[in-house]
Amino acid sequence: MARSRKSEEVKQFLLENDLSTGFVRLEQSALTSDDAARSLSTDLQSVVKSLVFINGDRPIIVLVGGDQRVDEGKLSEACGGTPIRRASPTEARRSTGFSVGAIPPFGHINLLYTLVDQHLLTRRTLYASAGSFDMMLSFSPNILLQLANIEVADVAAANPVQAD
Repeated sequence: MARSRKSEEVKQFLLENDLSTGFVRLEQSALTSDDAARSLSTDLQSVVKSLVFINGDRPIIVLVGGDQRVDEGKLSEACGGTPIRRASPTEARRSTGFSVGAIPPFGHINLLYTLVDQHLLTRRTLYASAGSFDMMLSFSPNILLQLANIEVADVAAANPVQAD
């Protein structure tokens, strides 16, 4: 199965860190969490959104389920009360090396502080972008706990996103 150059970078990160995941090629590109869930025939809660925020002046990654929105107040609190804002697409790409919508949860060009919403850890299997719009990772949530710079917090908004 041919993978994109970006997906190969993610694969290399996994090998270097002795992490086991599966790769799933989608028949059609997934531009949204809804697209990915439909393509994978899974629920939206199992699809990971890798979002980039700016905490003061440093980029951070926030991982939430596809059905969740980030509560910026909770996020700011989890980051010590510093101001938080969503990164622009340019800032996100510069910080991670990946395009918005194809940002994997790990394997970025910079080691970024990452907050994982606690709700993700209740899922049996998670799916996340593998660095391209047509390749997904399939993995146990426990893998997230094996990585450096990861913290678990309650950062999801009280009202989940409604699926399309």
